[in-house]
Amino acid sequence: MRPNTLFLIAGVLALAFGLGFLLVPAAVLPVYGAPTDAPTVLMSRFFGVALLQLGLTLYLLREVRDAATVRPLALAGVVGSVCGALVAAMGTMNHVTNGMGWSTMVDQVPFAQDVLSPAGAAKAPWVLSRAPCPSTTRGV
Repeated sequence: MRPNTLFLIAGVLALAFGLGFLLVPAAVLPVYGAPTDAPTVLMSRFFGVALLQLGLTLYLLREVRDAATVRPLALAGVVGSVCGALVAAMGTMNHVTNGMGWSTMVDQVPFAQDVLSPAGAAKAPWVLSRAPCPSTTRGV
């Protein structure tokens, strides 16, 4: 997957989740089986702000063509996505959230899938190596 497509998908997903947790946490939290007490609502709003910032950053940088900028951003996305997926899995398996906790992994998948799967590593070597970054090519 090309970096601009990857950043677009991840950015839009992060924006959607971020807006939900920021603006309507009392409606979003029960979907995941989380309580809606004041501390949980406040923390979910902080989470929403972080996702909003991440989503806007990815969305606004989706057309950047400088490999020196794209590669570290993509690598940071992969590390963050793997950590986020692990936290989501632990929370769901330990019944901290209900089965909807697995949907949180949807927000983590775009960055990690193209790099960590065997087929993905062959398609996106630019993230983990010095291979040419496809976003630096005109017309992409």
